Amino acid sequence: MTYEEALSFIHSTEWQGSRPGLNRITELMSKLGNPEKTLNFVHVAGTNGKGSFCAMLDSVLRKAGYKTGLFTSPFIEFFEERIRYDGKMISKDDLAETVSEVKDACLSMTDPPTEFEVLTAIGFVYFKKKNADIVILECGMGGRLDSTNVIPSPVLSVITGIALDHVAFLGDTVEKIAYEKAGIIKPSRPVLYGGKDKAARDVIKAAALERGCPYYEKDNSALSCGRISLKGSRFGYKKYRDLTLSLIGTYQPENAANVVEAVEILRREGYKISDKNLREGLKETEWKGRFERLRDYPPVFFDGGHNEEGVTAAVRTVKECFGKKKINLISGVLKDKDYEVIASKIAEISDTVYTVTPDSPRALNAKDYADVFKRNGKNAVANESFAEAVNKAYSKSLKSGTPILCVGSLYSYPDFKKALSAADENGAIGKKAKEKRLAKLMIATVCILTALFLALNLILESGLLSSLFGEKVRYRDYPPLGEEYLYTPDWNENILENEEYLGKDRSIHYTSNNVTLLLEDDDDFTSAGPIALFFREYFDAVVNGDHVRYNSLLSEPYKKEYGEKEPFTMQKLYDIEVTDLNCISYINEGKPNQITVYEYDVSYKIMENNGTYRNNLVSDDKRPLRYFLYRYASGEIRIFDIEEYREILN
Repeated sequence: MTYEEALSFIHSTEWQGSRPGLNRITELMSKLGNPEKTLNFVHVAGTNGKGSFCAMLDSVLRKAGYKTGLFTSPFIEFFEERIRYDGKMISKDDLAETVSEVKDACLSMTDPPTEFEVLTAIGFVYFKKKNADIVILECGMGGRLDSTNVIPSPVLSVITGIALDHVAFLGDTVEKIAYEKAGIIKPSRPVLYGGKDKAARDVIKAAALERGCPYYEKDNSALSCGRISLKGSRFGYKKYRDLTLSLIGTYQPENAANVVEAVEILRREGYKISDKNLREGLKETEWKGRFERLRDYPPVFFDGGHNEEGVTAAVRTVKECFGKKKINLISGVLKDKDYEVIASKIAEISDTVYTVTPDSPRALNAKDYADVFKRNGKNAVANESFAEAVNKAYSKSLKSGTPILCVGSLYSYPDFKKALSAADENGAIGKKAKEKRLAKLMIATVCILTALFLALNLILESGLLSSLFGEKVRYRDYPPLGEEYLYTPDWNENILENEEYLGKDRSIHYTSNNVTLLLEDDDDFTSAGPIALFFREYFDAVVNGDHVRYNSLLSEPYKKEYGEKEPFTMQKLYDIEVTDLNCISYINEGKPNQITVYEYDVSYKIMENNGTYRNNLVSDDKRPLRYFLYRYASGEIRIFDIEEYREILN
């Protein structure tokens, strides 16, 4: 069986429709030898947050050395995303092979299974073949009658949170939906509830106690959120301080707190997971479609908020990251969602809304959706396609740097991303980018001439010219410092508790076109543009001692020349200055793979130099550096080189 044949079989009309119940999946698993009975599961249900929770827990368990299976739905971009082993999607060959193993069993059933039941069976057979240590299993819909509930007693049952969704199948009250979700609870096995709704909590706790289960819940009062930004978030939960996430979203620390609770329970169940595994797993979690950043300038994001709770969380994130600034929105929803409420929420943060029709038979027509926004007093434009919506939104946002957010059904993700890539190459983006580049070049030329004039005056006044043509100029390179200058590295130190350091000027003084800006909050950096945002991410990595994120900002040529940065402790950086030298050149100019080269003067002080980041800088001394940046056609910015300036000796 080929990959294409496997997908055709899975999507066969014979399996179409949603028919809750466990009879078919029970029969199917019996025909396949019950592979699910050989596996260990963390079973996850809930209305929102299931996917992010599963991705985080999977990352943590892999850091702890476990070979994990991960079963999620729906897929975002590639069908194979739904079944992962050890962090990697099932390969096309493995999918085809596994489908061929379950095909005969499916065809032999008088009451044929649904598509999701077929997929569930494929996942179980595959995870058994791979000998997964533990499987993180996300319910498709509900819980009690969901096909994933065919499993025997799991290691842990998790219900992330409850909200009104799928009311036609699950009930029209929170209590009814909670009852369906609580159906995954198995006798005597631990249960974790991570939501906030008290009515849902009462239903779930009662079900757990009735079945003799140890019951746990997230302590919302123990969650302390620090800075939420476009780079992720820093938060604390119970005894764990300064946990970091690369995932954007005000709701992600809440999901991560559930993961912390789950890890504590798994430890009691005998799983070996260190605090380091927990921290690194959370920090390195990747998950598509949840306030995912897709472009830097103008900033472009996608969020799969598809119901009132999800959209409310997305709106809260926009307000946290952009303040009162309005953004341009692209949105499409399904007509069985409460789109009136969704539109009223989105309207709070929108400048212009570009509506689209998602690729689904359940989709709400773009024109009807636009009319809802107009009733909310918003400028809304209906579009025939995502390509049309992206071109219009991007064209408008390029003029002002206004962020773009695509929010709504996860089914929109592939179409939106495809339209974004196409626009990068051919559409309004390319035209506007050329205009913007021409304007930058004109400004750069004027600034360079001005700088040369000022530099010549300084040279004449300083007498340097005569010394250059008189005795030979000598240079002194900065050698590595001796041990007497180095502090002892403290790998457990939290510099954000050091009052002396916090009293320093820790903002970035950013000079571009001879204008110096003090960059402190998200609006400042967004207004300054993608290079400023890049330097913020770079210095945040240094300050937080995050060598993984630091290395992700280096270009491949840099890594090949110098290698990657070794682990270093948190660094007390302050008095940071970044100056745009306006030296712009191009590699492969005019081609799809064009690289733009930038040069910047950068300087900073380190309050206490412990040598794990730099070993040639005296504490509180300031030294200029020359940074060369590559900006690729995709919009990604990476460091190509960093040069030390040398001191001229008279």
